[in-house]
Amino acid sequence: MFRLTMNKTGLVTMQEITRFTGVSFSALNYYVNLGMLPVADRQGNKRLFSKGTALRRLKEIQRMKREGYPLRIILRHLQEKQQASR
Repeated sequence: MFRLTMNKTGLVTMQEITRFTGVSFSALNYYVNLGMLPVADRQGNKRLFSKGTALRRLKEIQRMKREGYPLRIILRHLQEKQQASR
């Protein structure tokens, strides 16, 4: 079983998220480019993500996709949810 490991700053790479969740690298990259998955930091050319935030977001994205929502609606939902929590 693969364990999602964090570096000393508590962040994980896209490759680690891909291994842990089974979501393809290209799908993760697409979600990042759409703004659905926030990048917490960068190390060279690697994008780093907060483990908890990334896993929660991906879980919600996958749930909404299973329920038949298009990505534009999922993105709007995530943006509204983020604004409401501020």
